Amino acid sequence: MGSYQEFAEVTQPVAAGLPVTVDTTYDLANYESALHRLEAGDQLGKIVLHHR
Repeated sequence: MGSYQEFAEVTQPVAAGLPVTVDTTYDLANYESALHRLEAGDQLGKIVLHHR
């Protein structure tokens, strides 16, 4: 974990337009599916968990 300042520095390139590839989005209730995909190495980009 970093500081808020470090988070701001890391996210600046994204705010400036650096593309971010999202592979798959899962509801938090389906986190096990996300873990299986990650463990299998099938993702190409970020795996996003949504909570509501």
